[in-house]
Amino acid sequence: MQVGAVHRYDLRQPADKQAANFVTVVPRDPALLPPVVELDMLADDCPVKVSDAAIESELTTFLNQVETHTGKPALLKVTERFEDCYGIAGRVDRTLAGPRPVPARLRRAPLIVVDRQHRSCQ
Repeated sequence: MQVGAVHRYDLRQPADKQAANFVTVVPRDPALLPPVVELDMLADDCPVKVSDAAIESELTTFLNQVETHTGKPALLKVTERFEDCYGIAGRVDRTLAGPRPVPARLRRAPLIVVDRQHRSCQ
């Protein structure tokens, strides 16, 4: 059975810190499945408002470091509530898979959109 790593991305933590943890814990092993990054946590309880541009920039930084470490493109598991709050699917260079139509310009690397209980963001 093949195995791989799943990282629950936290908008409240710096990308460099999360990536450092990932590369420390996950071995550089070509037999591993591509890493999965779950985008579900919202920044509602952050003391300082996190901008959409900062979210995109930090996520890109994290993905670049993780993909360099693993040598494989990461799969993004985006929950519907995260997408509703941040609209990340239209701003990251990833292919969408899920319930929504996908523009051709976004079909480059894997992105999975999953349905979860909808909660509004602030």
